[in-house]
Amino acid sequence: MRKTSDLDPTIVKVAIIVVGVICAGLLPLILVTILQDIFYFSRDHIYFEAPLSAYIWGGAAILSIPMLLVVDLIAGKWNDRWGKKALGILMTIGVVVFSLSMLLSVRSYFYFDPNGLHVNGAWTLDEHNIDWDHVEEVVKKNEKKNGTLSLKEVDFVTKNGDVFTITNNKNWMDYQYTIYDYLEKADVTITEKRIEAKS
Repeated sequence: MRKTSDLDPTIVKVAIIVVGVICAGLLPLILVTILQDIFYFSRDHIYFEAPLSAYIWGGAAILSIPMLLVVDLIAGKWNDRWGKKALGILMTIGVVVFSLSMLLSVRSYFYFDPNGLHVNGAWTLDEHNIDWDHVEEVVKKNEKKNGTLSLKEVDFVTKNGDVFTITNNKNWMDYQYTIYDYLEKADVTITEKRIEAKS
């Protein structure tokens, strides 16, 4: 039977790199969802979602460790003095990059509740709250593809001119009528616009 100490460190690093790269595609979906649920769940939310950027930051966080191991493997092959101390420094950098990327990932979200739309971007410190009565107009953008007209996205235009776009997906389809009810109670203009499909 082989002891753990007999394993070639290069094989272990390559295995971690391969697993890390594979996990970077799927794991952010799970991690971001769980962490946002832990930190931000509220029964008042009508609809809560992480934008694509949240998952990209999560993927970057997971890729940070394998990428630094690749640097370690390459540097170790070219420099004989490269050793455990350098690997320790790289891993410290990796933990910092992982932590910051995951923080940016988890802090990227938007949600609707009975008061309005709430948005938090990765680089913002505070949540941006848009009350229903501060929404000037909602524009439903429809796109014609293959002879069928379908909803592509919805723009929320605030009274100070800011625009927040919601991409049509299953979550939006499930909750759109509840949100439209709140908008109608606040006398928000809801219009439809046809946009050209991008080829």
